[in-house]
Amino acid sequence: MHISGKILAGFVVIGWIVGLIFTSGDLKIRNAWMKRAQDAEEEFQKNDEQLVQKRALLANRRRELARVMLPWDRYWTKITGTPLGGAGDGKVQLEGVGSNHGLTEKHVIYLFAPNADGSSTLLGSGGFRVTKALEDRAALEPTWRMRAGDVSAKPGEWRARALVPAHYEARFSQLEVELIAADDALRAGQQELDRQTEAIKVATEHLNLRLNEINGNPDLEGKDLPPSIVKGLLTVLEDEEELRNAALAQVDRLLRDLKQTREAFDRVRQANVELTNSLPHPAATPPKVSATSR
Repeated sequence: MHISGKILAGFVVIGWIVGLIFTSGDLKIRNAWMKRAQDAEEEFQKNDEQLVQKRALLANRRRELARVMLPWDRYWTKITGTPLGGAGDGKVQLEGVGSNHGLTEKHVIYLFAPNADGSSTLLGSGGFRVTKALEDRAALEPTWRMRAGDVSAKPGEWRARALVPAHYEARFSQLEVELIAADDALRAGQQELDRQTEAIKVATEHLNLRLNEINGNPDLEGKDLPPSIVKGLLTVLEDEEELRNAALAQVDRLLRDLKQTREAFDRVRQANVELTNSLPHPAATPPKVSATSR
């Protein structure tokens, strides 16, 4: 074979080898892309199934939200509320909601104040009745019997709702009945406490009078009053007892002196008798006979 044929055959072999190498790389690349395409298709199907589930869950949640929100009716947020309970009457003023939101006089709404944890607290024991409605503000008063601390929220951003569920309304009515009974019991207890306090006051005054009668009253010192009133019965009795004891002691001393005097007198008399008996006695003389006796 000619040398040029050999060279050409060498180039053909080299080309075949290079082609084989590039063909193997293309196969690897093709296989990698095919695998990525299969993985993407599987992920797409999986995401598609999850999307269907999420859409169904979203629709279910929306239905539940609509069912829950239906009894609450309309609501208003980001309104500024200010308690006007200077006299404890529970009146409030709202800014940011009024006749432009459909509020009219005698309309009843429910107010909520936010808590630090993000929840809300119902103000009072029921709804508030609109007493005056302007375009963007309204004045309201409570529809229940006002009690101390019912509207204790600070001025700030409140929320309002047009309705509350019926079971809450029933609970409000039940609580109102219970609170009225509790108020009556508290009022009766307070009246009884006041009566007993007054009785204790009168009893204390009488006790002080009796103690002053017994122990005396320093405030009456120097006044022209009986000693028993100024010094007290106890002091007067003690003084009388001391006078009595002094008199008894003096009487005892006098009795002792009298006894000693009597004993001395008896001794002197006995000595006189003994001295008299020791004297000589004269002879006995016959009795004289009178003239009349003859």
